[in-house]
Amino acid sequence: MPRNYSIREDNYADVVSYPFQMPLHALYESKATYINYPDCQRQEVWPERYKKDLIDSLVKGLFIPEILLMARLDGLPGKWVIDGQQRLECMMQFYEALEADLRGDPIPKNEEGEEYFYFRLTSSQEKRFRDRMIKFTELQNMTEDLLTVTFLRLQNQVSLSSAEKLWATRSQLRNVAVEVYGHPFFGKMYQGKTKRRQSFQMAIYPVMIEMFKPFTDMASPHIRFTSGYSHDGLIYPEMTETIHANIDLIMNLYSGINPLSMTEMIIMYQSVWLLKFLGIDLANSPHGSLAEWYRKTIIQDPDKHRRGGKGLYHQMTQNKVQREMWERWLGEIVYGNYLNLGNDAQKSHIIAQLERVTGWLRHDGICKSCGSAHVRLVDVERHVFRPADSHRPGNCYASKALVLAPTGTER
Repeated sequence: MPRNYSIREDNYADVVSYPFQMPLHALYESKATYINYPDCQRQEVWPERYKKDLIDSLVKGLFIPEILLMARLDGLPGKWVIDGQQRLECMMQFYEALEADLRGDPIPKNEEGEEYFYFRLTSSQEKRFRDRMIKFTELQNMTEDLLTVTFLRLQNQVSLSSAEKLWATRSQLRNVAVEVYGHPFFGKMYQGKTKRRQSFQMAIYPVMIEMFKPFTDMASPHIRFTSGYSHDGLIYPEMTETIHANIDLIMNLYSGINPLSMTEMIIMYQSVWLLKFLGIDLANSPHGSLAEWYRKTIIQDPDKHRRGGKGLYHQMTQNKVQREMWERWLGEIVYGNYLNLGNDAQKSHIIAQLERVTGWLRHDGICKSCGSAHVRLVDVERHVFRPADSHRPGNCYASKALVLAPTGTER
């Protein structure tokens, strides 16, 4: 029986393809024209055995798939590689290493300081390698949307990681995360895995915290779902500036801590968000003031921490775990003398807000007065989550109609 699918009768593409080929030595000489990639492309992911097999196939004359190209869309000269990046990079690096070896120079290294994949060929094998014809197909009439669709549908051999799929999307969440990723934190403080856009996924966490203020599931399937265009309305214009300012606070408060796991960003960023929400002046807090708390409370198993964040770090992607942890951690930080809480009036405000937030966490966001189960944390002051608030009339849905307390109402 035929499947119940259909193809929409719009958005037809007018893509034209032109095949051509050139010898590998000519490709190497004009590599600046061809070694260019749109930002949706993955980073180098081929294991060594794939590289060895490719060089073997080139020398022996075995079939090599064509490399798919298109004109660049950023106005610069040259072509973009849509499919075949791993093959092209392997060929060019091996060729460059071969040239260096013949000159008696050291084998070149990549950005991670690893030598290019290379082994010596016989003279006849070297000639076959240099003269091997490389096939290309150039696509014309391509647009940015067609580029993304084509790229995602062509991936094979090594599946795209969650971070690479997010990098290839064009949602506002992705665009803000790219801007966030430009913060010095990711180059100076974070020391975990960076291949295959993993540290870019780390930059998505603060964006989602700002979107959902501040708890939400951050497992890869939920991030991919949230990155769809339906959630773009939760992105506000100043979000990048807000996140950068908060990451500046992280670098100051957690000075001396070098995160190894992506999900450590959840803990650090939520701490800043929640402590600011309590009314604590973090901008004037001492340098490294939360580093001691972090070492004592979070890095409980240095070996586990070094292995990249199993256990707690993995659990922190879950909304429930985040809430349970912060119900305890917020009090530890506030009452642990890690931060300057200000004068007596400021301390009183912070303690009152802490009681509301922990009450909200303890009661799963259910107001004790009106029974609302959908109270957002940012609306916590409009509802009853601590005994003192029950004496404030008209501050929640108790009468099935929201009557907000006037701005500036005394607590």
